[in-house]
Amino acid sequence: MRILLSDGSGLTSRQCATVLSRAGHQVEALSPDPWCVCAFTRHVRRVHRVPAFGDDPFAWLESALAVYDEGGFDVLLPTQEQACCPRRPGGCAGEGSPRRRRRSRRSPPCRTR
Repeated sequence: MRILLSDGSGLTSRQCATVLSRAGHQVEALSPDPWCVCAFTRHVRRVHRVPAFGDDPFAWLESALAVYDEGGFDVLLPTQEQACCPRRPGGCAGEGSPRRRRRSRRSPPCRTR
């Protein structure tokens, strides 16, 4: 399975990469820093440069989805704050233009079973 880690700069990502790689998966990571922790492990095949999530979550999302689509990944695994990735009201994060989502701060309530 091809797995893309949402951030290669933390120890959580480094540990996930090790476990997943040892299990036979191909692991790559996203990071604004080319010298992130995951760049120094053999368990991560490649680190893709993306904007910093904290500076502009929508630019990060746009870049992350582009890397995911172009790389033919099976999973985008959130390993840091990207787990709370922004969502456009009424749609999933990957629908429409990510830049348009800045206009609205409100999200529909979560539905639970």
